[in-house]
Amino acid sequence: MGSVTGLTWRRTALGLLVAAPPIAFVLYRTNLEEMAEALAEANYALIAAAMAAFSLAILLQALRWHYLLSNPSSVFHPVGCTPSF
Repeated sequence: MGSVTGLTWRRTALGLLVAAPPIAFVLYRTNLEEMAEALAEANYALIAAAMAAFSLAILLQALRWHYLLSNPSSVFHPVGCTPSF
């Protein structure tokens, strides 16, 4: 695959530095015992169904955009609005 460049490492480090404080704040303010109880009582079948539905929605949106961008002549343009390509 190749070696990881210095830019990639800097970008990753910057992302971690930006994300760490908000995550630490949320975890600090969260009652971990209550969260553990809520997770123990969760209906994992519903969570799995929701994740599957969300994934399907993202896939359909990606397919829609792929179709629109690969075939610009098929897009409807209202009267007076002509595409610039």
